[in-house]
Amino acid sequence: MKYFGTLNRSGTDKSTFIRVIDNLIMTHGSRSGVDIWILNNETEVAKRKKKRIKKLKRERENSQEADQIDDVIKSDVINDDVILQDRIKNNHMTPISFTSGGKLRGLDLIKTKNNEYKAIAAHSSNQIQVHQCQFIIMSHNL
Repeated sequence: MKYFGTLNRSGTDKSTFIRVIDNLIMTHGSRSGVDIWILNNETEVAKRKKKRIKKLKRERENSQEADQIDDVIKSDVINDDVILQDRIKNNHMTPISFTSGGKLRGLDLIKTKNNEYKAIAAHSSNQIQVHQCQFIIMSHNL
């Protein structure tokens, strides 16, 4: 198994639950915060990877011209593997976040339509809330 990257939640409490459905990753902690990340499809991943590598090469050439780069960096090979930043839809890796009204004890995500999901949240106060989420999601081929 190879390390692929880290996603940081917007909440400060411990993560207690994670759910993956289609190309969505949803997680929550012991408080009321819920975070959702959208994964790109293979076409978008390839496009982002190409753009990232092109940018790295350009930055390397510019820094070499200005003699601001040391010998170690000059000899480094640009990694052309897919990285986590290529996979996540938001460039800054920040999740889509919302709060549910109380301490969460459980959460599930159900696909109701093509781009529509419902998040069902169970709270410690014996309350169940339903949240509707709509995302523009392209087909995902893994």
